[in-house]
Amino acid sequence: MLTRCGRWKSILSLVQKSHYQSAHVPKILAALEVYRGLADVPEIKGLVASKVKSMLLHNYTKVRVAA
Repeated sequence: MLTRCGRWKSILSLVQKSHYQSAHVPKILAALEVYRGLADVPEIKGLVASKVKSMLLHNYTKVRVAA
């Protein structure tokens, strides 16, 4: 059985997979909204912050501004 932290990490992994190599900007922006919600979870706050920081270097300007 997954621990509490393991469950959150699996949700984070699913969100990452949902927009990986996607050119669909609304999908990426929706993932950013989910990341904002996940940032409130203390167990994965650092992982989420590093993912959002990496999105600051995204190719699309709209994504960089949203991050």
